[in-house]
Amino acid sequence: MRKTCFLLALSLASFPVVASAAFGLASSSGVAYVDNTGGAITDFDEGALEDTENVPFLVFEGAEVATFDVDHDGSSGTFTEFSQLAPTTLDVDNYASYLLHFDPLGQPVDHVNATGFVEFNDQTRIVGVVLLPGADTGPESTTDSLGATDAIYGPGYTYYDTYTYRGLELGNSSSPDGFSIASDGRTFSFDLNAMGAGIDEVRLILQAVPEMSSIVTWSMIAGLGLVVTRARSKKRRETAEA
Repeated sequence: MRKTCFLLALSLASFPVVASAAFGLASSSGVAYVDNTGGAITDFDEGALEDTENVPFLVFEGAEVATFDVDHDGSSGTFTEFSQLAPTTLDVDNYASYLLHFDPLGQPVDHVNATGFVEFNDQTRIVGVVLLPGADTGPESTTDSLGATDAIYGPGYTYYDTYTYRGLELGNSSSPDGFSIASDGRTFSFDLNAMGAGIDEVRLILQAVPEMSSIVTWSMIAGLGLVVTRARSKKRRETAEA
């Protein structure tokens, strides 16, 4: 019984409860927010989802338990070249996805620029950025990490664009894109440029972090379990000695 109580206390302490408000948006600028967890938007092809003021859409796609590759691990900094990215594989966990979708109205002959930021609440951290394919040559054009994560976060009937430049064109002198992640790990700023039939898309992968109150609560339960275990052990020793 003593061993069982101890293991139970450790188990509760190891898996603190994640608050239901996780993955929420705290503030934003330069985006039009859409909650698409119900799958109302089914077409992200060029020309299907445009804003008359050329504002990118920030589409919340929901959360899924999965493991997959991301093009950047969410570490902070400013990124304007593919060589600056830190690719990684996310372990199996519950991750949420926000798709930033920028499709200038019509097919403009000149570049259209969009800048802004999104800040998530303090229960959330950006742990992955998915932005390929984003070039016409090289591995950045053949790696389809956006397509791989489409299969996770998009319902089977959702149509995504298959354009070569669907992602971000980092380091492109004629149509440069860039982004930054703040040191708080939850603020993403973007600088996008698109023209013609091109679109820019980037998928932000979020992981919830437990509230301190939840951690404290489970730590107290764990401590209580140890106290009860020790008290019972002491009582048994006293009984045996008597």
